[in-house]
Amino acid sequence: MEGAGGGEGAGTTVTITLEAVYFKFNSATLTGEAKAILDRNGQKLADNPSARAIIEGHTCWLGPDGYNQKLGQRRARAAKLYLVKTWGLNPDRFFIISYGEDRPAQPNDTKEGRAKNRRAEFNTGAK
Repeated sequence: MEGAGGGEGAGTTVTITLEAVYFKFNSATLTGEAKAILDRNGQKLADNPSARAIIEGHTCWLGPDGYNQKLGQRRARAAKLYLVKTWGLNPDRFFIISYGEDRPAQPNDTKEGRAKNRRAEFNTGAK
């Protein structure tokens, strides 16, 4: 898609897909698996220097709303800090937000569903 800027490639939007990372119950600590996923995401971001990402922190429904809101923030921050420190990416490329328990990916009525809700997800855009 061409933008209004003219010229070859000006205003072209590139879509990159980044994987979500998952956390253990009541934790914002990155697991080995989460770090491996973030390394794949970091490579994609390094290969696309104009890409920016919103990192959304999520939780399952166990625990008080206010606590889950803060836990979601810590999860998003952990993912951002890993990408910045490990990959040397500019922190200004990231915006973090917490949705706490408000946007579940799966129903919270099973152990498996709750595990899928303990995550940090990435929304990206690149030009």
